[in-house]
Amino acid sequence: MLMTTIAIAAIVIFLMVFIDRPNSKFVFKSGELVAKRGQVGAKLLHDFKEIAERNDVTGTIKVYQRKSNDKLVISKSVPNKIQQRFRNVYPHQVAKTKGKRRA
Repeated sequence: MLMTTIAIAAIVIFLMVFIDRPNSKFVFKSGELVAKRGQVGAKLLHDFKEIAERNDVTGTIKVYQRKSNDKLVISKSVPNKIQQRFRNVYPHQVAKTKGKRRA
């Protein structure tokens, strides 16, 4: 009984750590948005589509939520210059307020 419980706990921990769970995921193929997962704003989606169409992008973009900001992971098939354009468009430095601000 104890060994079974330990084995199940180990499997659950393994799955929680090693399964890829991004907040949002965009898949582009030849400049077209093939798949989208997660909630994003209409302007951001429009900007991503526009960058992908103009540069004929094939690859994926994943957004992981962190404590202070979001992490953008872009596949290696996207050139560095185009990756930077996606990063510039993504609102990763949104000001988050904690409580009341003093003047």
